[in-house]
Amino acid sequence: MEKGSFRNRVISVFLSLFMALTMVPGGSFAAGSTEPATTEGTRDERGRLVINAHQVINDADDTAAVRFRGVHGRAYEMFGGSFGTVGNEKPLKDGMKIRFQWMDSDGAVSPVYEAFTQTPKNGKGGTGWYSFDDKKLSFKDGNGKLHKLAYQTTRQRYRLWLAPGQTSESGNEYVTARQAHGGQVGFYKADQNSAGTFMVADAHFTKTGVFVYEKPGDDYTKLIKNAPYQDNFDKGLFGRPEKLLSGRVWWETKSTDMAFPVDIGEENVKQEKADYKTGIRVVNMMLKPEGIKVAQAWEKANKKATVRERINYFGTLVKDHPEYVETVVTPVKMMKDNDSGYAAQFSTRIDQNYLYQFVVRGEDNEVLPSINGFPAPLFHNPDEFIHGGSITTANGGLYMVKNALVNSPFESTIDITNYNVSDLVASPGDTATIKVNSNFLKGNNTEIKWIDQEGNEIKGQTKVVTNKKDADAITFKVPENLDARVTYSVQLVINGVIVDADSFVANPLPKLNLHRNGPDDLDKDGKEKAEAVERVNLDKDTEGKVTLPVMRDREDYQNISKTGKSFVGWSTNKDATAPDKEAEKYITDGSKFTVGETKDLYAVWKDPFTVTVKKKWSGANGDDYKDVKFGLMYRVALTKANGPTINRNATFTPVPENIAPIKTYDGSDMVWKNLP
Repeated sequence: MEKGSFRNRVISVFLSLFMALTMVPGGSFAAGSTEPATTEGTRDERGRLVINAHQVINDADDTAAVRFRGVHGRAYEMFGGSFGTVGNEKPLKDGMKIRFQWMDSDGAVSPVYEAFTQTPKNGKGGTGWYSFDDKKLSFKDGNGKLHKLAYQTTRQRYRLWLAPGQTSESGNEYVTARQAHGGQVGFYKADQNSAGTFMVADAHFTKTGVFVYEKPGDDYTKLIKNAPYQDNFDKGLFGRPEKLLSGRVWWETKSTDMAFPVDIGEENVKQEKADYKTGIRVVNMMLKPEGIKVAQAWEKANKKATVRERINYFGTLVKDHPEYVETVVTPVKMMKDNDSGYAAQFSTRIDQNYLYQFVVRGEDNEVLPSINGFPAPLFHNPDEFIHGGSITTANGGLYMVKNALVNSPFESTIDITNYNVSDLVASPGDTATIKVNSNFLKGNNTEIKWIDQEGNEIKGQTKVVTNKKDADAITFKVPENLDARVTYSVQLVINGVIVDADSFVANPLPKLNLHRNGPDDLDKDGKEKAEAVERVNLDKDTEGKVTLPVMRDREDYQNISKTGKSFVGWSTNKDATAPDKEAEKYITDGSKFTVGETKDLYAVWKDPFTVTVKKKWSGANGDDYKDVKFGLMYRVALTKANGPTINRNATFTPVPENIAPIKTYDGSDMVWKNLP
């Protein structure tokens, strides 16, 4: 053998026969090693995950059958006279997107689920039915916890609404004014005003409902520009001046009003005089006598016209003949009787059969959804669709024409911007930030609440806000001493209703404990000695990754090796006979190791073995090798190139993953001894 050939022909294969036959891959300890939350779906206008959970209904009765698991119901226009879901026959057309979201008992908020209104497959039951498939409604959070609908009335919360950007057959924008169960759109427990809904534990939630308000189109709102503005009435709502239209306006907070809005115990709209002209205003419209005459002629010729046909007719009338409409704009103000309301005086006696009314705010006249006698742009009697109880006066007035304002689910939102419940996991000391959208109008009392993993408010973390800047500035800092995986949530609460919420998960910083696991590392009682454990705290910036030390350079490990043991790597099992693997590589000296969460690694020790060489080979410096000891982890491999070659560093040389082990050798040149 040529001088220097030892170095030149150090073999390229080091995987031991023993390892090939006995070792199995160990676990991978990546951060968040549990399965992630559901990620299949699209993103909505806010960037939230939207999952298609649509379930085809075969028969309308399926939605009340235990065999049909999920969340079922029907979407309605508000022409049915009540907010109950039994016997209400004013459903939406098919193909409308309905959304559902739920909140678990720990505050974790689900992704958004979507289904479509439909006619049952057998053609019976009419339009407007929706069904969310139970198999799609579970989700796994970033801590690996599976959240599953329990269908229990007091444990979890649910909300339903119509997806944004959808219009009626007349082209007017829809917005959800009410859900059943509950009241205005928000997270309610199933026993909060069931409104005809019912739940079967561990099976389904059925007879739910979504009720939509139809906003007026541009042909109506543009009449505001030249309309007279009145704010001179403040003597109360029951003074009954001549030709006066008046009524209360309030923020709806209760969920018990089923047939018409009731103002008792509700929240006043508390505007100051400076708010009047651009704040919350009631737009009051009535057809003039010439308009009434034209409308009556059409109605006489179309006695069987549907509500939709009437909406279309009056839409065309307003577009073609805006001069037929008298419009009066009035602010919502506190009256002398301490109620918030409006009062509009028309030029002629009030004809209650040809009225229309809606509520706006701001300089751009944004329409606010409300529960009132005018659920769609249509001139009619305000008591036609809901039992509002308006009263006509002898001098040509009408009072008790009410408006219960609700918050649009499109405009009342809260999002955590830097963490989430699935894959963006926070650590101790991290600060969660939020983005809030709300109208922040007077009397619409708005709170931001942070909730712990038990579903309870976190002390000192509830803030009352009156503007977007202050709301967006609210943050939550994860405790530095966090020692368990948790879920935190933030809620947007308006007048006591959780109108929206978001959540995120936080994990404690991972820790790594290295156990020397030597033969003398137990005391007389069999307990591990303190000096035999090295505790490594990981910084959150490392993302749980650490480079393990080279143990053969440490004195305590060298001392153990003098007893005849050889260090071969690390395992999470203190009794392991071989190291674990990460990413298909053995965990040993200098390995890159991902902790993920607190881990204990135990040193793995093996007895050495001896190779007796019958022939001498010369190293680069002329040394001859005969008896060589190697650690068992890397049994020397052999090559027949110019004779077998021994790598004296085989004990500590990493094993190339792309080279198959040598499993056989004819044994004519070497003898293996002392095998374990």
